[in-house]
Amino acid sequence: MYLQDIQTLKMRNGAYSASIMQAPLLHGAKLHQLPPGSPIACFPTDCFPAAPREWVKGKGSYIVKVKPNVGLWFDWRECLCNTAVLPSIKSVNPITGMKIEDLALYQYRKKCPVHNKKLNNQNYCDDCGYEIPYQNYVCGSAQTLWWDGWRQPDGSVRQFYFTEDNQKDIASILVGKENTVPAFGFAFYECIKPLNQIFVTPYYVDPIPYYVHYKRSTYYHNDNWITTSSSSSSDGSIKRSISKSMVDTAYYANSLDRNNTLSCTNSANFSASASKNYSNDDADEEVFGFEDDDMRSCVRDVSVGAGSAIDQKLLQDSYSISDYSEQPKAIIRMYLVFEDQFDSILRNGGLVEYKEKGQGFLSSVEVGV
Repeated sequence: MYLQDIQTLKMRNGAYSASIMQAPLLHGAKLHQLPPGSPIACFPTDCFPAAPREWVKGKGSYIVKVKPNVGLWFDWRECLCNTAVLPSIKSVNPITGMKIEDLALYQYRKKCPVHNKKLNNQNYCDDCGYEIPYQNYVCGSAQTLWWDGWRQPDGSVRQFYFTEDNQKDIASILVGKENTVPAFGFAFYECIKPLNQIFVTPYYVDPIPYYVHYKRSTYYHNDNWITTSSSSSSDGSIKRSISKSMVDTAYYANSLDRNNTLSCTNSANFSASASKNYSNDDADEEVFGFEDDDMRSCVRDVSVGAGSAIDQKLLQDSYSISDYSEQPKAIIRMYLVFEDQFDSILRNGGLVEYKEKGQGFLSSVEVGV
C-alpha cells in the first residue's frame, strides 16, 4: 500500500469535513486581504502503527505533514449551513486567546469572561483594555466558514503559520507549554432551530465586501447583529456545555478524571495526552505505540506563530446557544508533524490499510454474468 492510497484533502467525520489550507506566508505591516490556499494532504491516524500511543485513533483523527514557514487557514465550507465550529490550536481558542476548558459554545454579550465585569455597548472591557469577541466559535453560512489566524480586537487576525521556533508558539506563550497538546481540533455543532423561527434585529449594519481569492468567494459580512431574545447565565455569558455523560469514550479514551490536567478525556484538548493510564481494552493496541525513547523523541511539537495582519472579521452570531445541538455532532482532530518526523513514523511502522478486502457480504455467493 502507498501513501496516495490513504491520503485525503478533506478530513471527515460523518457529515462534517475540514481542510487545512497551505497559504503564502504574508509579510509587512499592512493589512492584507484573505490569502489564497491549497489543501494539505492528510492521512488517517489508524493507518500508522508507529504513531505515538497518546494520539487518539479512530474516526475523525488524522496526521498532517507540514512544512515550516508557510501560512495556513482552516476551511469548513463543505459543512451544513448554520454550523458552529469551535476551533482549538494546541488547546487554545484562536478567537478568545483562552485555554479551552470544556467542549462548549459561549457567547459574551454582557460580561467579560476573564474579569466578570460588565461590557459596554461595543463589547469593550475596561480591565482588558480591548473589545471582547461576541462568541468563542465561528459561524455563518457555508460560504463563510473559514478562519485564518489569531484574532485581534480591531477585527483583523494575525496569520497562522507553521514554525520550528518554539519561542514563537502562541499557544505556549498564552497558557504555558505544559498546558498545550500536540493537536488541532474542530468541534462541529448543528443548528437545530428552523430558519423561519430565528428573528434578528440589526442595530447597525455595516456591509463590508471582501474579495476572496482562489477558491473563496465574494460575500458581504454584517458584523453587528444581535438577537431579540436570549438566555444567559448568572455571570452574563451565554453557554451550553457538555456533561460527562455525553462524552463519547471512543473519542476521549479511558478516563473521566477531570482533575488530571493531562487526562485523556479533557474535552478541551481534542486529544489524548501523554497519560500512561490505559484500560484493559488498550492491551491489544500495543501496535499503536512505541517504547523506544529515540523513536519517541523524533516527534516534536509544531509551533504556530502569529504573522502579518489579515482583514477578517468574526461574524456575530444571530442565533442563541440554545439553538445549537447540546453536544458536538462531530469532532475532527489533527496531529501535525514536520516532514522528517512523518517519514520516521512511516519508516518505523509502515502502513496498515483498514479496508474490506474481497467481495464483502457477496464473497460467499456467485457474482458476475
